Amino acid sequence: MTSSTPQLQDILVKLKALGTAWLDWFQQLPTYQKIITTVAALTGSLLARYAYCKLHRKLNNYPPGPVGLPLIGYPFKPADKKWHPQTLGYGDQKEQVVMFYFMRRPIVVIANPDTYTNTFRSEVNRNPGMTLDDYPTPFAMEHDPAKWQKRRQLNSGSFTTLMKSDYLDTIISSLLQKQTFPDLDQQCSINKPYFCRTDIRWLGFCFLYGVFFGVEGGIPGKDDADFHRFLALDDEVFMRFVFAQKLDLVLGLLQLDVFSRAAYNWYKPWTPFNLAAAMMDRWGQKAEQSGSGNEDTYFNRMKNNLTSGKMTQKEIVADAAMLMTAGLHITMASIEIGLYHVAKFPQIQERVYQELAAHFEKYGAFSVKRMSELHVFRAFVYESLRYGSPSNISLGRNVTRHGYKVGPYNVPKGAILHGSGYSIHCDPRNFTKPNDFYLEHFLDANGRFVRHDKFMLFGAGKRDCIGQHLAVKELFCILSALLHRYKFAIATGQEKNFVIPSSLSFFQESPLSLDIERRQ
Repeated sequence: MTSSTPQLQDILVKLKALGTAWLDWFQQLPTYQKIITTVAALTGSLLARYAYCKLHRKLNNYPPGPVGLPLIGYPFKPADKKWHPQTLGYGDQKEQVVMFYFMRRPIVVIANPDTYTNTFRSEVNRNPGMTLDDYPTPFAMEHDPAKWQKRRQLNSGSFTTLMKSDYLDTIISSLLQKQTFPDLDQQCSINKPYFCRTDIRWLGFCFLYGVFFGVEGGIPGKDDADFHRFLALDDEVFMRFVFAQKLDLVLGLLQLDVFSRAAYNWYKPWTPFNLAAAMMDRWGQKAEQSGSGNEDTYFNRMKNNLTSGKMTQKEIVADAAMLMTAGLHITMASIEIGLYHVAKFPQIQERVYQELAAHFEKYGAFSVKRMSELHVFRAFVYESLRYGSPSNISLGRNVTRHGYKVGPYNVPKGAILHGSGYSIHCDPRNFTKPNDFYLEHFLDANGRFVRHDKFMLFGAGKRDCIGQHLAVKELFCILSALLHRYKFAIATGQEKNFVIPSSLSFFQESPLSLDIERRQ
C-alpha cells in the first residue's frame, strides 16, 4: 500500500498537468472550433455510454430498455391526452419488461400480467422513508416484513368484517337523506346547473368519513373548513412526497447518497400527513363523544386490537390516516372518471340507467349485498377503471439483494420495480378492444358480469391494495346513486373540446364541469 502511494501521486500530477494543457489549448481555439470540439466530445461521450450500457445489459442479462443520458429513458409515450395503447416501447420494439435509468437509479417496469403477479407475489421490500413526529410509521410504509404483516392482518380483518356488514348501506342512505344528495338536488333547481370537482371530492370524502367515524355525529359540510383543510393536506402529502423522491434521486445523481437521510429530515415531507393524522385523531374523539360508539365503523372495529394490546391508539390512527388519504385520492379520481365517461358516451349512460331503474323499482334501494344482480352497471365501473386508469403505475418495490430475477432477466440490487397497469389494460393481447370503452370486456355471452384476470388496477402480490374491496364497493354505492338520480352531459358549448383528463389521481389536470339534470 505504501509503495503504491508515490506512484498514485505521480499519476495524479500527470493527469492534472494533462488537463491544464488541454484547457489552455481549448481556450486558444476560435469560437466555432470550440463549438465543434464540444459537440464532438459530447457525441463521443454519449456513444461511449450507449456502447457501455448495451454491453453491460448483455453481459448481466438485464432487461432491455433505452439508454442515453441519466435523465433520458422514460419508456412511455408522451402524454397527449388521447386514449391510445400505451406499451413499453423504444425504437420499433415492444417489450413487456423494461429497465431504464432515472438519475442513475435502475427502474424496472413490468407490463406482462403473469410476470407482474409472480414477481410481486414474492416479498420485495420497500425502503423506509416515512418518519412522523407524533405517530408511528403506517403499516403500508413499514419496512420490517414481520411488523408489516402483523398490522396488515389486523387491518384486513376489520375491513373484511366491515365489508360483510350492512353498514355501507347505512352510510349511503344517510348521504341520500341528510346532506350531500339533497344539496345536489337543490343545485339542480338553479339555471344551468353543473357538477364540478368539489362536489365529487365532497361525496368521496363524506363516504370515507362515514366508514371511519360514522354518520350519526354529523359529517363536515361542503363549505366546512375541516373538509377543505383535510383535502389540502391530502394533496400536499402527495406533492411533498413526489418532491422528496426527486430530491433523493438528485442527490444520487451527484453521488451524495449519504446526505439523503439528512435531506429527508430537513425537508420533512410527511409533515402534512402528520397533521392529517392529528385531524383524524380529533375526529375520532369527537365521534365517540357524539354517541357514534355503537356504529359499525373502522375505528370501533379496531378497538378490539386496542383493548387486547395488539395495537396502540397512535398505530390505529396512523394506519387509518394512510388508508383514508390514499383512498381519497384514488376513489375521487375514479368517481370523476366514471362521470366523465357517462357524459362522453350517452348511449352507455342510458344502458346503465335502465338497469339501475329496473333494480330500484324492484327493491327500492341499491344495497351492497344485491349489487351482484347489477351486471351492466358493474361492468361499467370496471371498464371505466380500465379505460381511465386513475393509477397508471403501481407503487415501487425495492430490490434488496443480488441475483433477483424478473421473468427471464436479472435485476441489479437497488433497482425499483413497478407494474404498469395502464400498459396491461391497453394491450390488445389482454383486452379485445383496448382503445374502445367496451362493456363486454367484463360481460360474458349471456350479459352477466365476469371478472377479468388481466385487470390489475390494485396491484398484485403480498403488498397489493388492502382497501381495494372497500374502494370498489364505495364506487358501487356512490355511482349507482348518482347515475340513477341524475343525468350527466358534457357542458354546453364544450362538445368539440371535451377530452377526458389523465393522471387524475394527483389532481394536476384542469377540472371539467358537467351539466347535471335531476331525473324524475
